Parts: sequence; structure tokens; C-alpha cells
Amino acid sequence: MLILKGNGNNISSHTAIRFIENATQEVDRLYDVYKLFSDSPEIPNLYSGSDSEELALNTLPSITGNEKVPVWFRA
Repeated sequence: MLILKGNGNNISSHTAIRFIENATQEVDRLYDVYKLFSDSPEIPNLYSGSDSEELALNTLPSITGNEKVPVWFRA
């Protein structure tokens, strides 16, 4: 599991990426967790997923080569 942490204004935000054989590239209700965002511009938001899904925990299928996983930071 890879855990990323972003800090800003003495507040931190985390996202995690992991690889499990039975997971899919889509959102899996047993493996993935949606990101909850703050409305405050003072609070950083770090997340992974796709253009349409924002995840705090992004679980993907087993690694088969060089994987690219998009990560976003919003503050």
C-alpha cells in the first residue's frame, strides 16, 4: 500500500493506493473509499481515482507492469 500525505495550514490530507488481485479499475464497493471534501479553501485535499471518481482509498488490480495512477491535490 502506498500512502500519500499533503500538508497545508497545519492540516493534512491523505490518500492511499493499493493493489489487490480481485479489484477492478472501476470503483469497487468492497475495496474503494470515496473522498470526503471540505468546503473550506484553507483545507488541503489529496485524492486519487479517475476524472469522474475521487477516492481516498483507491484499490486497483494486481500490478502487471509499470502502472500509472493519477493523484490530485486541491487547496
